[in-house]
Amino acid sequence: MTGGKTTRWVAASALVPLTALALGAVPVRAEPVTGTAVVSWRPCATAVKDWAAITDGDTAMECAMVPVPLDYADPGGRQIGIAVSRLKATAPAKRRGALLVNPGGPGGSTITFPLNVADSGLAELGTDHDLIGFDPRGVGYSDRIVCAGEPLTPPVTTTDKDQARYYFDRERAFNERCAPQDLAFTRQLTTANMARDVDAIRVALGEQKISFFGVSWSTALGANYRSLFDDHVDRMWLDSVMPPVMDLEAMDDSIAAVHEKSYAAFAAWLARHDGEFHLGGTVAAVTRTIFALRDTLTSSPRVSDAGGYQSVFDGAAVTRMLGITAGGYASVGRDLATLHEGGVPGVPTAAKQKSRQTAPGLFGLDADFEFFNDLQYRAVMCNDGVGGRDFDTVWANRQKRAQRYPATGGAPENARQCPSWPVPAQPWQLTRGSSALQLSGHLDEDVTPYAWAVAMQAKVGGALLTVPDDQHGSLKGLPCASKVVDFFRTGRTTNGSCPPTSSVAAPAAPAAPSTGDLSGTVDLRGCSGSLVRMPNSVEGDRALLLTNGHCFSGARPIPDEVLVNQPASAAFDLLSADGGRLGTLRATRAVYVSMTGTDVTLYRLTETYAQLKREYGVRPLEVSGQRPAPGTPIRVVSGGLKRTYSCRIDRLAYRVLEAAYLTKDVIRYTPECDTGPGTSGSPIVEAASGRVIGVNNTSNREGNLCTENNPCEMDRYGAVSARKGASYGTQTYWITTCMAAGNRLDLRLPGCLLPKPS
Repeated sequence: MTGGKTTRWVAASALVPLTALALGAVPVRAEPVTGTAVVSWRPCATAVKDWAAITDGDTAMECAMVPVPLDYADPGGRQIGIAVSRLKATAPAKRRGALLVNPGGPGGSTITFPLNVADSGLAELGTDHDLIGFDPRGVGYSDRIVCAGEPLTPPVTTTDKDQARYYFDRERAFNERCAPQDLAFTRQLTTANMARDVDAIRVALGEQKISFFGVSWSTALGANYRSLFDDHVDRMWLDSVMPPVMDLEAMDDSIAAVHEKSYAAFAAWLARHDGEFHLGGTVAAVTRTIFALRDTLTSSPRVSDAGGYQSVFDGAAVTRMLGITAGGYASVGRDLATLHEGGVPGVPTAAKQKSRQTAPGLFGLDADFEFFNDLQYRAVMCNDGVGGRDFDTVWANRQKRAQRYPATGGAPENARQCPSWPVPAQPWQLTRGSSALQLSGHLDEDVTPYAWAVAMQAKVGGALLTVPDDQHGSLKGLPCASKVVDFFRTGRTTNGSCPPTSSVAAPAAPAAPSTGDLSGTVDLRGCSGSLVRMPNSVEGDRALLLTNGHCFSGARPIPDEVLVNQPASAAFDLLSADGGRLGTLRATRAVYVSMTGTDVTLYRLTETYAQLKREYGVRPLEVSGQRPAPGTPIRVVSGGLKRTYSCRIDRLAYRVLEAAYLTKDVIRYTPECDTGPGTSGSPIVEAASGRVIGVNNTSNREGNLCTENNPCEMDRYGAVSARKGASYGTQTYWITTCMAAGNRLDLRLPGCLLPKPS
């Protein structure tokens, strides 16, 4: 796991949720892999299929395949390929050696991670080290088995135990279907074997020693490698550290303890803001209200089938909300208040999933790229992890955990992953070594709790740097990333504290939105929208209305689908400045609809701008032709809720993935713009100019990774993270690059940036 609050590497994750952590069984020491340098480097841009798309046009990296034994006990037997990448040191005269870098997993492709390192606070390491990335066996461009998980359909049950059994049986079905497809391959998907692959990469590079920088699950990979091949380690830094024993039940206990502490702070915040949320004026009162709500929803879940997708709001859904950190207080508080009042927080719509199946045996650099491999993720969990085989044991331990941690201890657990797994668990032991080792743990994070770093240090040695934040794997983005650079250059370790750039503090107020000026906005009855004009529009042009692609009145576009000039029949309430209804606008055509790369619907109305001005006295909002910048003050104006949110652009996320939909260059807001259900399609207005720079489209409601209503962020090198409570909008300046005179869409215009139909 890596990045954000919950992180992984996926096909559209990137890094994994907490359930994807593992360590492999290893002997005390292993013989080094023998051989000679065999790497035949080629430019990734020409050798690797889809390289330009997954790296945004990188031309600097080199790629190769390294052959390794499937089973190291039979080195002359079946061979598999490991995909490796290299970003050569920019100052060859100062080159110290090779630095292997890995952001975590399991399950995710990590071959592009050297580009991420070179674009972070660790960039200086690229001057005197070759930065080496690789896809572990079973993922990405390395040899793998493709057996994707099935869509999740949560049951409507009356007991927690019924629901827990459903999820347990669902994992069993996946294991029985996928693990036997190539059992010889499946049983060799262990962290220990991946560590042996790292040594094969070392040999292929022609290096006597290598250095290693790992985050999240790859800290387990590093610890395994050092236990096996300490003589071949120069220096190793492990950030957001795994525990030294892969005990799935113990991991669940540690995470629940962190979440329970987080809940105590959240409950105190809710009590201070009882005037907004009405859940209780003291911590005790808030807890009574929430626990009673959870009991009610456990016995009587609320279900919605809107949009063709069944949404279940039960007691488990409440439990999942309670381990929130400060950045998500307002959004989760609002959801709890909605449930307490008898409503539901929001209803997702169904997405048509595209199959991720690949032709059997087609692997290597010319294969279709796969971000995340479900089977490799599960194999590492179950080949290396202890627990998760027996439902009665898992359920009994969950009940004990719920007693110890009454707010959060009953949340879904890691220890349900391995029913019917055909390979026995392979316990292992790590050992101390003599090579330079530095660990760093994040004091309040819940993905790899700080206690794991302490336990790992006690087991394998090394120094431990404490980072007092709640962010997973954040070190390379903090000022004290300079300590990492210094370590790899000098070997100096430290046992001190490393303050982050800023701490995440609970908001002083719930950031309640104001009514504001709603001029030019519309209510789409479930979504919001705005009357817009382009920079080249004139008064006589037929007017345009802008909202989200997922708010389109017709069938929702599937991934990779772009609809152009489609007949439409839609009606919208045009609003006055104070939110009053001025009249009904009608659209006869959808000029452009897509949820691929962007998330917009652009309607053409029956009236011209001049007619609307005469009839309603309303002027359209102008769409800016400029890409916005982080820090820009903005307003998100919701005609659906008749509210205005004021905040700033926090950052521009390279990619945001939600279920099967991937959007690009996405605006993430600071927490003051805590948008939620009903705000989809709201214009994002630059406060200074009044121009539209984006359309609000989603927010992460539960902290889950890359699922409906739980979008995750992906950086340009494949690292993915999810931030509970974060809200996002799609940029709109792209539209202006494709609009000809007369408000006419022309996707053939030079410089047109909108995604085109296939």
